[in-house]
Amino acid sequence: MASWEESQLTFMIYLNEGMTGGETRFFADMEQTFLQHPYLSVEPKEGMALVFMHSIWHEGAVVSSGEKYVLRTDIMYRQVLKL
Repeated sequence: MASWEESQLTFMIYLNEGMTGGETRFFADMEQTFLQHPYLSVEPKEGMALVFMHSIWHEGAVVSSGEKYVLRTDIMYRQVLKL
């Protein structure tokens, strides 16, 4: 059997809050520049989890004061092919 793994999802946990900036911004499509208004903006809250598809255009906004700590991993998928 052959198999391969790929990541399609990001899983993040915000470990702190209280910084200025640092939100995770999502955009409707790749035609929007990152200077335009995001479709959705998620403000970091301590203990909050965020899961999203890699294919969604996103960015982490600049932290202008304080520090931002996150725990991040990928959710992996394995496809097994029967030969």
